[in-house]
Amino acid sequence: MAASDRWIFDELFVEDVLLPPQYFRDLAGDRPLRSGECHLLAALLADAIRCYQRNYLARDRAGQRLFREAEEWLMEPHPGATWGGGFSFQYVCDILRLDPEDIRARLRRWSAAQPPRPDPVPRRRGRRRGRSN
Repeated sequence: MAASDRWIFDELFVEDVLLPPQYFRDLAGDRPLRSGECHLLAALLADAIRCYQRNYLARDRAGQRLFREAEEWLMEPHPGATWGGGFSFQYVCDILRLDPEDIRARLRRWSAAQPPRPDPVPRRRGRRRGRSN
């Protein structure tokens, strides 16, 4: 397999061994999995999972915000409830022919194996800096 043929998902869930046919079933369908749209959606999903994992133990406000946003998107209970349906997690999984509950379960198992998350960073009180006219 050429390096250009590798999917971005090869790096995800490293501790779980999966064969490409388990996730990418090139069954008869109207959208080939190697289309530009699928590559974009795969990159979106991979980025969300990376943000979730890299910022899971973040102690700074920015990292905690990235984790929270990734968690909300990945764990949203109702498709499109908070994201307008356009690029909801459910939509991305449907297009890529992935099982969203399987991904969520894997993320929960990964999270359970991590140390406890730090407390949220409290918001700063005081005046915001800005221009005064």
